[in-house]
Amino acid sequence: MSSMRFAYITDTHLGCNEHGHQMQSRYLGHDAVLFDGLGQWISDNDVAFVIHGGDMTDNGTQEEIDHTNAMCERLNVPVYVSLGNHDLIHPDSMERWRNSGRTSHGAYLPDGQDCFAVDAGSVTVVVISHHWNPQHDHQWIMDQSQAARIDQRQENTLNQLMREANRPVIAASHMVLNPISAQQRNTEEPLYPPPSEYLTSWQRIAASNPNLRLALCGHNHTTTRHDHGSFISCTTGSYIERPAQVRLITTSPEAITVETHSLADTLGLPSELKPEQAWSVGPQDCRAFTIKL
Repeated sequence: MSSMRFAYITDTHLGCNEHGHQMQSRYLGHDAVLFDGLGQWISDNDVAFVIHGGDMTDNGTQEEIDHTNAMCERLNVPVYVSLGNHDLIHPDSMERWRNSGRTSHGAYLPDGQDCFAVDAGSVTVVVISHHWNPQHDHQWIMDQSQAARIDQRQENTLNQLMREANRPVIAASHMVLNPISAQQRNTEEPLYPPPSEYLTSWQRIAASNPNLRLALCGHNHTTTRHDHGSFISCTTGSYIERPAQVRLITTSPEAITVETHSLADTLGLPSELKPEQAWSVGPQDCRAFTIKL
């Protein structure tokens, strides 16, 4: 099989304001610039599709979903999503995404599924939109803690998709599978560790599927990488924050190559970082790495 390229972005929070979790300053009012520029970059780099790591929107309203559709239409390739907590604030948010989350290139959730596979040439990408509350499926209740979980049906589906792939697998999940390391932050303690029950679910999945080689995650607005032994997990900075980071992932029978590109300068947007959190863009070994297959 020949090589294939796809792009990974995350945490666009379309509809947001200056408030909310952020590691770097947001490009408020520049949605069209960001997505037009990304569309051009996709064309220039022969990208086949985009995986969005979640928190496409800030509140998961119909108005924000419609705006997201208009922005993603500018990319001119299929877009698939692992919905995040901000996408699933309302009790009917999941149904809104299933019914109207799409561009002319297809739905973000193919056939409305919360777990699905995408063909990436010599690799299969498996995407999940997991839960955020112990009692409610596909809903984040804002005044409660973020209890990310994978239910048994989803775990069974992920196992089936990975077995049927019969090739290396890249997984996409909004919740992180690794913390921001103390070394990256130059502190004594890591930051934003994954929930233990959620991580345990992924450890079971990885143990049952040795073809899982890479997990792409969002949520923490920071570029990281972590070696779990049998697979690598990484997180990526928010695309609407300086310096507008996007991952370019190239698959071939020999390797998965991950590169991080910052589009701010190309798009004529400010790229200066908050010095106290400059570590959020990640060191070089988090920004670019290769997994041999």
